[in-house]
Amino acid sequence: MTPEEFRRLGHRIVDWVADYRERVAELPVMSRVAPGDIKAQLPVSPPTEPERFEAILGDLDRVILPGLSHWQHPRFFGYFPSNGELSSVLGDYLSTGLGVLGLSWQSSPALTEVEEVATDWMRQMVGLSPAWSGVIQDTASTSTLVALICARERVNFRLSRFGGPFSPIVFTSKWKRPGDARPSPSALPLFLTRSVRLPFRSPSPSRSPLAGVRLRPLRLRTRGDPFRRG
Repeated sequence: MTPEEFRRLGHRIVDWVADYRERVAELPVMSRVAPGDIKAQLPVSPPTEPERFEAILGDLDRVILPGLSHWQHPRFFGYFPSNGELSSVLGDYLSTGLGVLGLSWQSSPALTEVEEVATDWMRQMVGLSPAWSGVIQDTASTSTLVALICARERVNFRLSRFGGPFSPIVFTSKWKRPGDARPSPSALPLFLTRSVRLPFRSPSPSRSPLAGVRLRPLRLRTRGDPFRRG
């Protein structure tokens, strides 16, 4: 694709996204397709020839949109807040268009220093002291992993005089609803459980070899159903 082709087709992509955002409130919040419906509409074998751009846009409307749960819908309240301002979409365009990596300061000095300033702005907005600093992580899972490793090192540093190293224990919790054969995660403990378990892919439920922490689940029983609408 030449820069001129990118310019022409890029305008069409911007128009498509703008049109989608204008009418997203008219679409069903959650996808209504059945498992396998989208896959059945896609080729089994990889294409041998490039597809026309008009056909790609057509597939977006015909195949992709019906299979989406629309996270930018005004009535979408699932999982976690994920409202993406259109201004951030433009930021994604610029970031992807530049195509640089911040592996180190030398790899992209501007990227590193803009990140340092932006994270310091965040520190000030949440009221942390100047002793804090930070970096941008790609997902909540990796940021949780980094936080656990930092906590582990802090514990080991403080306890090193007692003959460490030590393996910190992270407690997770689950509610058990009446009649449930297995515990079900509650709203708050679900965040704790997912944050601890998902990043590590550990074969053992009681230990994370990557972060070097032990996981100890707590089973809590409640009277009534905490998930029932009051």
